[in-house]
Amino acid sequence: MDKQIFFAGGAEKSGTSWLQRLLDLHPEVSCVGEAHFLESLFPAVKKALEDHNRFMLDRIANPFLDEVGEAHPIFDLGDLRYIVASSIAMLLLKRSQGKSVRAVGERTTQNLHDFGMLAKFFPGAKCIHIARDPRDCGISRWFHTRRSVPPSARGRMVTKADFVRQHADYWAAVVGRGVRFGERHPDRYIELRYEDLVEQTAPVLVRLFRFLGVDASPETAERCAREAAFEKLSGGRTRGEEDPESFFRKGVVGDWKNHLDSETNEYVIEKAGDVMRHFGYL
Repeated sequence: MDKQIFFAGGAEKSGTSWLQRLLDLHPEVSCVGEAHFLESLFPAVKKALEDHNRFMLDRIANPFLDEVGEAHPIFDLGDLRYIVASSIAMLLLKRSQGKSVRAVGERTTQNLHDFGMLAKFFPGAKCIHIARDPRDCGISRWFHTRRSVPPSARGRMVTKADFVRQHADYWAAVVGRGVRFGERHPDRYIELRYEDLVEQTAPVLVRLFRFLGVDASPETAERCAREAAFEKLSGGRTRGEEDPESFFRKGVVGDWKNHLDSETNEYVIEKAGDVMRHFGYL
């Protein structure tokens, strides 16, 4: 494939869906969302190849094995990687049909866990990591979870403070894993902060587009920023105008201060402080 392949990810409710829209609006970029390649496609292909190998090596299931007189070739790890990578590339190209693209990619939050494996499938792929303050991330995730709970059961939900405390360990682990990948592969990895994307959308996009090797002009970045503005995604609301039933609830930075007490804040810092400092949240 003569196009730049990329994968984007981040802890849940870090702005990955917004990032996907911003990327896909670029005329030279195609970015599909929630394809779950390593959660669904990879284990399914792996099982199919392993099942085939077992059949070919089983003299009871395959009674003609002895008559052939030589061992049949079977799939190995290299074959698995090739088949999965080929399948992913095929689907990415299908998604990009109709656009003259130079970069094709996929965004799933889970990608942040799997940058290392994706890099093995695609040695030239680039990885985009979007991070968000774990306190805002946790609060947004609580409201996102609340949307899936029937109104009659919402009173029994875990409190925001307890939810954010539980979220802190998860955030530190997965976001830290992405950072460590970047330290090993600095030429293939870029970090974005949700906060910077909110406050300086176009300038951040210029840096991102340059990383992907596509048109990084301020004009293109401004157009993408306008087309994926919060007002459009939310159906007309301005940033800060809250709708707790919307996927795009509020779209602001620092909302955690309206929901968390000092003890919860201190707990999050204790659990995730090192990674928070890396991103400038402390």
